[in-house]
Amino acid sequence: MRILIYKKNKLIGTSGGIEKVISWFSGALSKQGHEVFVVTRDVQKGDLFYPLLPEVKFQQLPIVFPKWRKLIGKVFKQILPYFNQDAYVQKAINQYFSIIQPNVIIATGVSDFIDVCKYTGGGHICKKFIQIHNNPKTALKKRKKKLYQRLFQYADGIQVLLPSFVSAVRTYYSGQISVIGNTVLKNDIQTARQNIIIYVGRVEPSKRQHLLIEAFAQIHLKYPDWKVHFWGEINVPDYYQKCISLIRQYNLKECVLFKGRTQQMSQELAKASICAFPSAAEGFGLALAESMSAGLPSVGFRESIGVNELIHHNHNGLLATDLRDFVDCLEKLIVNEDLRVRLGNNARIISEQYSSDKILNAWLNLIEK
Repeated sequence: MRILIYKKNKLIGTSGGIEKVISWFSGALSKQGHEVFVVTRDVQKGDLFYPLLPEVKFQQLPIVFPKWRKLIGKVFKQILPYFNQDAYVQKAINQYFSIIQPNVIIATGVSDFIDVCKYTGGGHICKKFIQIHNNPKTALKKRKKKLYQRLFQYADGIQVLLPSFVSAVRTYYSGQISVIGNTVLKNDIQTARQNIIIYVGRVEPSKRQHLLIEAFAQIHLKYPDWKVHFWGEINVPDYYQKCISLIRQYNLKECVLFKGRTQQMSQELAKASICAFPSAAEGFGLALAESMSAGLPSVGFRESIGVNELIHHNHNGLLATDLRDFVDCLEKLIVNEDLRVRLGNNARIISEQYSSDKILNAWLNLIEK
């Protein structure tokens, strides 16, 4: 079977959760004997941060929509549809897809699906699926309801990451909606735990790194041998500078560190003792689930959608009601190693429901239906 995974942009050099999933998913399907293509029209130059297996065919389509076409398309969108950006891109992509003739197309997001929705298969059967990697309650704007209803009619199925997300998609789509989480690779690295609180995520306002800085500032003098390590690419430089200013303000430059990106995140998680996850909301929280797989107890906020479905309070982590409570939760884990071990062991067990085999089988069942 020919399976094509499509992400229109922000793929080259990007180290987010979707890109990591593409790397694993394409490789897992290829190992099952399928012919797998990863296709993008990302215009950036460079390599993928998460490499693909040699057997996976990667194609970067040179589709650039000229500004003059965009202007004409706006003015004459009824009589000159080819000058509409979506129509222009869809025609170019259909020409490429007609050569590959995929049996399955998986779009990694709703906006990606716009590019591929009109592909009919060119005489052969082609199923099309949409992955929704974030929270559809916020991603799908109510004012665009008719647009989504028209778009989704081309889909043979839609994947969401958590059970609570199904109802939000059902508002726009009556077809097959499958709950399939992201795969979490097993982390059995054995190394000595260090006094490190770790947070993995893009540096941007929605991830709320500043809250962890403010929380740690209240207790760092009591626990001078503990450090906070932030890992992730800087998406919003202004927000990063705000965080650096907070570190300077609270005199934390020796114990709160932004570490950047790494291909060795499993090793970094294995060294840490606590995962702090103050994100406002998550589609799934892949970095959080990977921390759980490493046996880390986690601290998040009770109102954070996505986070509050992975962290079960007092079982595999702690959920705080506000910043003061967040500080208390961190301190409770710092002073109680037995609690850290108990919650961390439970976290590792819970993460096994997102094992590679289980997630891959769920996808194969969806496709084969």
